[in-house]
Amino acid sequence: MNFFFGFENKILKSELTIPKFNNNSDYNDYSIFSAKPKNNQWLVEKIECKEDNHFFFIENQLIKNDLFFFLAHKNQIKNEYYSNIKDFFNINNFTDTKPSAFRANFKIYIKDGGFSSYQSEYPHTMTLKNGNILSPIHSLLDEDSDENLILFRNIHHEPNNKESKIFFIDIKLKEILAVKKIKNNFSNQIEVNKGLIGKNVYLFSEQVLGIPLYISIKNKHISFEHTHPPHHYILSENQFSVIGKLKKEIKEIINENY
Repeated sequence: MNFFFGFENKILKSELTIPKFNNNSDYNDYSIFSAKPKNNQWLVEKIECKEDNHFFFIENQLIKNDLFFFLAHKNQIKNEYYSNIKDFFNINNFTDTKPSAFRANFKIYIKDGGFSSYQSEYPHTMTLKNGNILSPIHSLLDEDSDENLILFRNIHHEPNNKESKIFFIDIKLKEILAVKKIKNNFSNQIEVNKGLIGKNVYLFSEQVLGIPLYISIKNKHISFEHTHPPHHYILSENQFSVIGKLKKEIKEIINENY
């Protein structure tokens, strides 16, 4: 099962287009639901949105940074509140497609300006884990832009907004350049100044998984980028040990300097 999310701030708006069909060309009569933490429980609500025979269209007024969306049959959601995300994420396997993933289209835009899209989904398997995200900065943001920010989306199975930290680390100088706070189960906005967009600077999360998306804005035009886990870029059998060693070195930098 997959989840889908959007983002909004004072400048940017977003829309989601979620298919009613999967990669096997199968169709099903699902509805759209949202979920967000409230009083240490998951508040689940059915969403009324535009749709046609092939897609659901979730417009910006339905998108909030503290909620996400998923597909389910009406009779599968029997309660308004759930104590754990595990209680409802196994309600269907419609979006569990291979070899390629079931994807929604996540569009961000500026009013009277540009837009960009990303094929997005948040796998439910990620919600059960803690870990560290390691991601480069220089190749994904533009230091000549008017504004750079990282959208870091986390979805965790526990219904809370627990805080954790994101570090910007120069791995060559072995220095922490900045520390930002983020929240669980939230589309977090991390503003990135030009001094952090260096060739040796990496983003590193503290025991929290999520999807980092990179946004650069110039003259109301948008660049919207994402990256794969770093081991995908290493063409050798020891790719996981190489990344594991780098993460260990970064953790040592954090322990020594923070």
